Amino acid sequence: MESSVAIPGGQSNLVRGKSVFTGGAAVFLWLLLVSTIGVALYFMQQRDAIIAGALLVCISLAVQIRRNGFEVSGPAALFALTMAVFVWARPLIAFTSSNFNLRLVEVFSGIPVAPEDEAVYFSVLIASMLAYGATVLCNQLPTNLSETTRHPEGDRPFDPPFLQVWRLLFWTGAAASLIQSALYVRYFLNGGSYYALYVLGKDAVDIAGLSLIASFLFYGYLGLLLATDRNAHPALTRRRRLWTTAFVLLSLFGLTRGSRGEVFTQLLAGLWLLSFTGRKRIGMRVWFFSGVAMFGLAQMVGGMRSGGDDAFTGSSVSKVLEWFGYTQGISGELVAVASEKFGVAPANLRFIFAPLLGPFRRIFDPEFGVQNAHQGMSSGLLSNELAYRVAPEYYLAGHGAGTSYLAETYCALGLLGVLAATALLTWMVLQGPKLSIRSRSALFFFAATLPYILFTPRESLVLPVVPALKAVFLLAACKWCQKFLGLLRS
Repeated sequence: MESSVAIPGGQSNLVRGKSVFTGGAAVFLWLLLVSTIGVALYFMQQRDAIIAGALLVCISLAVQIRRNGFEVSGPAALFALTMAVFVWARPLIAFTSSNFNLRLVEVFSGIPVAPEDEAVYFSVLIASMLAYGATVLCNQLPTNLSETTRHPEGDRPFDPPFLQVWRLLFWTGAAASLIQSALYVRYFLNGGSYYALYVLGKDAVDIAGLSLIASFLFYGYLGLLLATDRNAHPALTRRRRLWTTAFVLLSLFGLTRGSRGEVFTQLLAGLWLLSFTGRKRIGMRVWFFSGVAMFGLAQMVGGMRSGGDDAFTGSSVSKVLEWFGYTQGISGELVAVASEKFGVAPANLRFIFAPLLGPFRRIFDPEFGVQNAHQGMSSGLLSNELAYRVAPEYYLAGHGAGTSYLAETYCALGLLGVLAATALLTWMVLQGPKLSIRSRSALFFFAATLPYILFTPRESLVLPVVPALKAVFLLAACKWCQKFLGLLRS
């Protein structure tokens, strides 16, 4: 017999004979889980607490994959991967050997970290692991939020008549991407420096508006995948190989611009959607070799960018992997440096919201994005202000330390900000695949923002906002283009 069960802090409903938690009850249980585990970790040594937090992440992710499968759990797994590379792996590697020193951040000439700032760094790591693990575990609860109604009208941009629009968008982006990469190749062949671009401004190499058009390559590829999913005609699904090959090759050629993050996260998001929408899943072997290839390319691009060519010389493979994970994790330890320079204060909320104004500031401020003293003092961007305060001479020469949503949210809101931001990002990557039940348009919106969610451990919290708005605009433009092409045919 069906019955209703009282839940502290919330209610439960009966849907199709199953007890379903309300959203409020799920949030209450998340808070209870975070509080309970957090108290237990508080009484442990911080190093032991970090190891326990890593185990919590692994266990929660294993439960998620076991219950929902890898395709549905793919974005959550990829987010855990980027968090591990850019944040979590660094201290875990450092605990294994005295060769690693967490009291020194290896940027510029080296940034010393005081014991109290290292304690802040460890606390932020534990909070992020706790928030991720608790959110994944609470995702296993049946909630009324998962009862989603399909909206067939949301699928219209991916019906067969719209396929030609996505093709046009894809190949237009491909052409612009080729031109943009060629401009950068010419710049570097003529002796240009990667770091000089941050002093001169990318307009010294690039053409205004070309980056926007080049981004259509990724959005067009997503549209083609969703227009040729499992329900499409087999003749159309066979073309996915051509589009995927072109997308991968053009993306890899884009590495000639010197930036790696956006290229790799777009490739990861594209491969996930290819598997999620295809008739045949991508095997773990393909994911493994893709990861190895990306690692090798990352090392090569990093070596070329810094003017070296010995990325693999003199070290075993295991040591190369160790140092790669350790040095990439600098993004996470920036919270220690930011804490020492800025502390925790409401004024630091500018680090969260200022990046949203970037596209508009570029229109009215031609110097925005150029590393000079004015930008270093008052840009509102943590990446600029932190680097300028730590090492102004390096900053003015084009070098930087980067940023992380962890440092931004901690300086603005403390550990509560870190917990809330990590839980929000984790919730987004867990809910994204469920949008396929609603419509392919909703899934397109999620897939378009996924690369930037994956990159937030090394970037600003609001990084996915502009790509999300661009996806909405492109969906509307797709409908308009189809109407326009229909009028031309008639």
